[in-house]
Amino acid sequence: GAVRGRCIDPFAPQPVKESLDVESNEFLKNKKDDEAKKTALASYTLSQQALKNALPLYSADTIELAEKSYSNAERAYAERFSPDKFAAAGRSLEEARIAAETGNFRKSIDEAYLAHSMAEQALAESLRNSALLENDLRSLKTRMSALKQNRFAGDAAEDIKQGEENLNTAESSLKEQDFKT
Repeated sequence: GAVRGRCIDPFAPQPVKESLDVESNEFLKNKKDDEAKKTALASYTLSQQALKNALPLYSADTIELAEKSYSNAERAYAERFSPDKFAAAGRSLEEARIAAETGNFRKSIDEAYLAHSMAEQALAESLRNSALLENDLRSLKTRMSALKQNRFAGDAAEDIKQGEENLNTAESSLKEQDFKT
């Protein structure tokens, strides 16, 4: 089974439906139209039930995927480096959640996939901007080094120490692609 091209079989395997489809085809080959119709209707009913059972699970999984992508984009400070795509991802994620809560699982799935896609694009844009952050960080380290050499550095030792700690935190965050910290 599929929902707009996406496989739902992991959520609702359908061996019974498939066997009924085969049985229905056998009835057709043997010109037993009434039996073929009955098994085809039974197959249809089972597939509709499988779809009904699978859609909430599939919706929850796609929302979880979108939430992870959104979180990654947020860590990369996408609201600054890719504000339009990040905002679109947030809106779609919220729409997906609302649709799932109201039982509109097909819409929820579509919105969650859109949120995932937009968040991934926002993340990619943010990562492209990491070079700018690296340059800024190098510049700040150079200034900090010069500041430490200044003859008045002793008067600002506490501030210099805090500045170095902040630069180290920034450098670590940059390596972890956590630009928001």
